[in-house]
Amino acid sequence: MAADLPDLDDRTFEQIRSELLLRIPRYTPEWTDWNESDPGVTLIELFAWLAESIGYRLNQAPERCLLTFLDVLGIRPDPARPASTDLTFTVRQGETRPITVPARTAVASSVQTEDGPVRFETERGVELLPLRLQSLQVAGLASFERHTIEDVVPRFRPFGQAPQQGSALYLGFGPGDVPVTFPQQITFLVDPVSREEAHPTNARLQWEYRTSATSDRWSPLATYVDGTRAFTRRGYVQISGPRNSVAVGEVGKEERPLHWLRCRLVSGRYAAGQAPDIELLRYNTVPAVSLSSVTDEVAGQSNGRTEQVVRLRHRSVHVEGMVVRTVPPPGGSALPEETWTVVRDLAESGPDDRHVTVDVRSGEIRFGDGQHGQVPFAGFDVVVSYRHGGTRLANVPPDGITELQTAAPGIESVTNVRAAEGGRDEETREELRRNAASRLRGDGRAVTAEDYRRLALMVGGVADAVAIERRHPDFPGADIPGSVTVAVLPDAQDPGTHASPELLDVVAGTLDPARTIGTELHVRSARFVSLAVTVAVDVDPYASFGDVSAEVRRRLAAALAPVAAPGSASRFGQELFPTMLFGVVQAVDDVVAVPLLEVTVDGRVHPDISTPVVVDADQVAVLQDAAVEVRPRRDL
Repeated sequence: MAADLPDLDDRTFEQIRSELLLRIPRYTPEWTDWNESDPGVTLIELFAWLAESIGYRLNQAPERCLLTFLDVLGIRPDPARPASTDLTFTVRQGETRPITVPARTAVASSVQTEDGPVRFETERGVELLPLRLQSLQVAGLASFERHTIEDVVPRFRPFGQAPQQGSALYLGFGPGDVPVTFPQQITFLVDPVSREEAHPTNARLQWEYRTSATSDRWSPLATYVDGTRAFTRRGYVQISGPRNSVAVGEVGKEERPLHWLRCRLVSGRYAAGQAPDIELLRYNTVPAVSLSSVTDEVAGQSNGRTEQVVRLRHRSVHVEGMVVRTVPPPGGSALPEETWTVVRDLAESGPDDRHVTVDVRSGEIRFGDGQHGQVPFAGFDVVVSYRHGGTRLANVPPDGITELQTAAPGIESVTNVRAAEGGRDEETREELRRNAASRLRGDGRAVTAEDYRRLALMVGGVADAVAIERRHPDFPGADIPGSVTVAVLPDAQDPGTHASPELLDVVAGTLDPARTIGTELHVRSARFVSLAVTVAVDVDPYASFGDVSAEVRRRLAAALAPVAAPGSASRFGQELFPTMLFGVVQAVDDVVAVPLLEVTVDGRVHPDISTPVVVDADQVAVLQDAAVEVRPRRDL
């Protein structure tokens, strides 16, 4: 049982003034002039104003005490988090040599903030292939199947419906009539259709390239990274580039001379019904985050005192990769510059440790006191290289990142084929107060289902989530000890939008370090129960039929919204009783009666509206369509 909280004084100036005036007859009955012009009334108003000010300050004490206690316990507001996405670069027509895009290449989005557009930087370098993908063919055991290439590669099965050893994916790059140089590494982003974790496979793939125009000779290419596990999950594939590729025509159903790469299934097999089905295949693509780099910023100068604090120009600092140096003034000291290590706190630092702490929210860097961390030499400049950024505004839609800022010549354009995900603002004071209890119980670990849900909700772009204990997505209905499935509902305008692979990756990356050893974690998108409602309403003959129809649709959409109102229970797994919709519609002004209500569930009419619509634990019911017939009431 919660302790009773004290009643604090929240009276306003007017309330205090009124109470004081009403006490005049009891204590000073001879005082009869209560007008504002009277000096006594002026003093009363002065005291009332002072009392209101003191009461306001008094009311802040519990808030400040709470935040101070949380800070002592190590519970602080979560900092802003950057969004992540994948950037695809397009090389200008006519280029014949690879173009290097180094790590931290900056691009800008169309989303504007107070500080300008939201910027993104590449996470690693990539060499761009100067050719264009012009042909994609799938070779089964019997024949070739050619797919049309337009702006993007269409959905396809890289090894056919039933992959066998020898099945292959052929990629033709052109134009083939000019000599080109391939990069040393070629990177592909592969995104399967299925959002579920695939069954383990022992399939082994071999990438090859065509080396002769006169013989059907293919040479192997080294595979450096296969984050897709043989095309069964989303990830990157990095292979070595061909050294002496030859343009060859009449490959399969393609007559044009092109430079060919192929990926062949050489051994192993896929589980039944688990043949790869690819929704997205992109090359010249690299992961990026909504961070901006700052190099050698002079944050201040050491004064030689203990616990000195200097502040960076930017907030929302990203500690990973930060470099803090103290540099002597030119010609002013024979002492060398020193590099300082960023630590979580200075409690365990010794007097000889060059350690600093960083407040990522405010951008403050704090040095030691000589006992816990060294004190820098006086007069030395504090020079810092770091990255900063993070906001929910960075969750830009597809094709929202298009402005090149520091790219090399020869690049025509850049874009993000998927929406950026995972960005969020700094946790507010109200959010910290609301989440403090669960964070204190969880202590950064995920033990209970509520712990997993709480951590998932902290990821930007997540509207709701549910954690289901002893559930494995490959064995629906079975009780699997040690397995936890987390279903994620994205924050999207369309209520039936599935969580993107990028968002699922961010959620999985947040939950994985927090799970207990031995727990098998699965992160998937929420599943939906699609509803269509048909309703007929009798209304007042003088009512606006259009307004009534629009209001009925609005209230139905609100009642069946997948994200519950703040303070309400989650909609995951909530059974829907169609009869409750009678009250929703009947509450609309001018509606007299609801003679017809029909609910369709996943395309089938619900036979009995008095029985509930079953919703599984990882499902949410969403309204896809509402048909409203408005007719005037005719009195008999």
